[in-house]
Amino acid sequence: MSPMLITFLLVGVVFLVAGFALRLRPPKKINPVYGYRTKLSMSGQQAWDLGQKISARYMIRAGLVFVILAPIGSLLKISEEMEIGLSLSLLVLLIKLMLHFSHRQLQRALQSE
Repeated sequence: MSPMLITFLLVGVVFLVAGFALRLRPPKKINPVYGYRTKLSMSGQQAWDLGQKISARYMIRAGLVFVILAPIGSLLKISEEMEIGLSLSLLVLLIKLMLHFSHRQLQRALQSE
């Protein structure tokens, strides 16, 4: 089985489950353990509550992207080592994008209030 298929399906399902968990049961109070924890999101209760909603939405979207991209590794005619490297690179890139867009939307939402 393709390393990209395994990695992206696993990560996609984890992101979907975590995103829906965060959406359905967001942490009520700022804490160091559970939730979207950044300096900005932990700057106050309003930022915390909004950060949880925004990050849950982006986490679900990222999970869907991972699941959709999962079969691509099977279609590529590259070595397993190259596929693993590509998978890890895409994984890091998509996670960074998810965090970037979550942070940017939270900044904009807090500035408009």
